[in-house]
Amino acid sequence: MRGEKMNRSNQRRRVLVIALDSATPELVFPWAKKGLLPNIKMLMEKGAFGELESTIPPMTGPASESSVTGKNPGKL
Repeated sequence: MRGEKMNRSNQRRRVLVIALDSATPELVFPWAKKGLLPNIKMLMEKGAFGELESTIPPMTGPASESSVTGKNPGKL
């Protein structure tokens, strides 16, 4: 798309994944909503967020490996 004007129909979508190691949703979500984590709050308001459900147990090691390989922890 070099040289073309970008409009809504031909814009590429971008994805940013932020993993907060050892920061449980039970802590982060309320702190963000209260304004104690303003940058996280802004990202939550403008994007999408949720708890990790793809890897059980939701631990950093297997979750990060699964996200980049597409394999479940049993196949790693």
